Amino acid sequence: CPKLAGRYLTALRAPNAILFGLNLSGAHLEGCDLSGADLRAANLQKADLSGAKLIGANLARADLREAKLGPLIIAGGRQMRSDLTRAILRYADLRGADLRRSRLIEADMIGAKLKGADMTDSESDETIMDAARA
Repeated sequence: CPKLAGRYLTALRAPNAILFGLNLSGAHLEGCDLSGADLRAANLQKADLSGAKLIGANLARADLREAKLGPLIIAGGRQMRSDLTRAILRYADLRGADLRRSRLIEADMIGAKLKGADMTDSESDETIMDAARA
């Protein structure tokens, strides 16, 4: 398995990639195209996904603690049952995202587009957010 933690993978094009369970902690993934990627159970702690395309990606059980995620496009009812503790989701497009049972503790969601997002049973203690945007 390649050692990708902390690596610079900026602008990587890997649509539909299978990255299940990979350790990408601290990786620089700015502007990557990970559309449709399988990121289930991936370790993305402190990773920088600013401007990444994650449309159709499966982030179920991914660890996104302290990750930088905004601006980013997820939209479209995708699974994010993940740990987003202290994640930076500023201006992220989360319209229609499935955020049920996600941990959003202390997440920064200022300017995030949340229309239609399902946040049922999510833990959102001290989450920073303004009014949901369309």
